[in-house]
Amino acid sequence: MSVHSQTPANRLKDVLSLDGAEFLGEAYLLMLGRPVDPEGFRNYSARLNSGASKLSIVAELHASPEGRAYGANVPDLLVPFAQGLPVATDIGELLALDDLAFIDCAYKSLLKRAPDAIGFSHYLKLIRSGAAKMRVVSNLAFSAEGRKAAPSLRGLRRTILQYWLASSRLTGWWYRPIAQVEGDTPLECRLRAVENALMRMTQDHERESSELDTAVDDVARLLKALANRRSV
Repeated sequence: MSVHSQTPANRLKDVLSLDGAEFLGEAYLLMLGRPVDPEGFRNYSARLNSGASKLSIVAELHASPEGRAYGANVPDLLVPFAQGLPVATDIGELLALDDLAFIDCAYKSLLKRAPDAIGFSHYLKLIRSGAAKMRVVSNLAFSAEGRKAAPSLRGLRRTILQYWLASSRLTGWWYRPIAQVEGDTPLECRLRAVENALMRMTQDHERESSELDTAVDDVARLLKALANRRSV
């Protein structure tokens, strides 16, 4: 059966089973209703090559202004992908991740499922605005769904307690410097937002450099092949 003739739920499942250019082409058609453009293809191809999950890319397209305007008739991304997907075993592993990877792992580790489009978009904006990662962890862990999932992440409750103490107006001013735990003061949020932006700029630059190196290598091989033909 063609991908385009299926129900939205089955289409989403099948799109996520594709790889590379085929995945990006179908993801754009499903979420934006149009073919993938060259700039989007280069950007998301690099993201895939650097380890971004296909689900995070689909969710990002769906939550984009163009995706919301298109109003793609797709279900929430509450597909039971938790089975077989990597999750953090302790809070340190989770907090070592950044940006997209952090949100993806937080959902899998705390709610035991992949992120839905709305939640993914919300927490991505929160993290990129400089919110502490522990705010996301605390919100997910103590949500109704989080309490029902009962995550068994080592060190989770102790770290949440430390975050609460560091964020409280009553205790934060003396607890943060002693425990060296980050809070959510305006200054801390601004610093984290800048760090996140710089990290993404560095990653983009590294991907562009890698793509340029690959292009140079391809040209060199073509020139060598052309020279060999002429010498025959």
